[in-house]
Amino acid sequence: LPDLSIHRAAAGVMAREGALVVSIVPLRVSLLVTLAVLAGGETQAQATSANTTVDPGLYSALRLRSLGPSRGGRSTAVTGYRDRMHTFLMGAAGGGIWRTDDAGQTWRNVSDGYLGVGPIGALAVAASNSDIVYAGTGSGGVRGNVSVGDGIYRTTDDGKTWQKLGLSESRHINRIQIHPTDPGRVFVAALGSVFGPTPTPCMPPCGPPN
Repeated sequence: LPDLSIHRAAAGVMAREGALVVSIVPLRVSLLVTLAVLAGGETQAQATSANTTVDPGLYSALRLRSLGPSRGGRSTAVTGYRDRMHTFLMGAAGGGIWRTDDAGQTWRNVSDGYLGVGPIGALAVAASNSDIVYAGTGSGGVRGNVSVGDGIYRTTDDGKTWQKLGLSESRHINRIQIHPTDPGRVFVAALGSVFGPTPTPCMPPCGPPN
């Protein structure tokens, strides 16, 4: 520290101007005491940290397992099969349709190359024929930004291929209900455009809007 004359000043010196009594603590002594306290605190914290141990038995049985898929965004649709206990389909907010046949241990994408967009809002398996699955595109969860879909798709060969059926302007399909005995009759709940007018959607053949 610099050899400042103030550290030699005595406490209780009377100020020259006014009657204020100023207590001057020697600067060198004050700084040295402060540094000693800080050093002691750091030493104590380091000793405490070094001596702290955790019983490995508390976490030795824990195992991390990825449920996957590793990418694709959050899940926005899911469905299972009546006749296949371990088979499920998952629709991602931006990653298409994924399938597991081993109750979620592994997943694989079944829509790449067939769907025009990534967001999936609804999935439904036909009760009368589980090879027929409908997929509605467009994220159904409305918030500040939403992913837009381009209609409804269907597979008739258990997800090997997909065909677009229509409803291109529906934008966000939230629910699909298939007739229990006629898989060609389907009810679709669509949100439409969130931030503007929605053209009247229709399945082909399309007629003039009423």
